Amino acid sequence: MTYAPAGIDPAVIKARTPKRLAAAVEIELRTADGAVVPARLYDFSKRGFGVECHSMVLIGSTVELLLPTVGWVKGTVRWSIGNRLGGWFNEDVLLDPSEVTPPPAPKAPTRLRRAH
Repeated sequence: MTYAPAGIDPAVIKARTPKRLAAAVEIELRTADGAVVPARLYDFSKRGFGVECHSMVLIGSTVELLLPTVGWVKGTVRWSIGNRLGGWFNEDVLLDPSEVTPPPAPKAPTRLRRAH
């Protein structure tokens, strides 16, 4: 469900929100105080990100993410729950999904039937 301010059609907001893609890559996150901590990018779009890290990061703070093939990118934390946080990039980021997504899981072997 998409929530919208009074008088704004939620469908308009949903149409403007880029789809997030799943990711699984270790990155570095620079907090507002300049500390660089390990983190894991778990989803992204050209406008936003979802990260897991074990450092406290305040909502509204500016962070920087070291993304593969892109480098350091600034963003603003919009929410934080436990060791997960999400935010918006300060500028659109074009990140190649093949650089941050896990390879497809191998198919389970086909079970052979015994001939009678």
